[in-house]
Amino acid sequence: MPRPSRPNAATEAAEKYAENHAKQIIKKVDNCPITDFGRERKHMPQFDFSLVVSSIDWDDDGFEDALFEAGCDDALVSFDKGFVVLDFTRQENNLAHAVATAIKDVESTGAKVVRRA
Repeated sequence: MPRPSRPNAATEAAEKYAENHAKQIIKKVDNCPITDFGRERKHMPQFDFSLVVSSIDWDDDGFEDALFEAGCDDALVSFDKGFVVLDFTRQENNLAHAVATAIKDVESTGAKVVRRA
């Protein structure tokens, strides 16, 4: 049976309904004051900073997963002069809190923060 060259009116109506419904859902999600885990959404500033880390085995395939699971999903991992460098873009109320929470997250994996770069 040959396929019609153009969708019929019912198909077009269903596609239009689905598209409008998706737009409404996206709009509601964007305006929702609740994020995942029931916490209130706050529009906080972002802070960029780097931490130099030691006592981490970068040959271990799981070290990036451990950092991610510890809350460092906002960090880019790089290497410099034998150290692991984590470049963060973290949303917090202020820079001090952003750095403090990042250090806490990193050290929860067993790594040691040498300094802030």
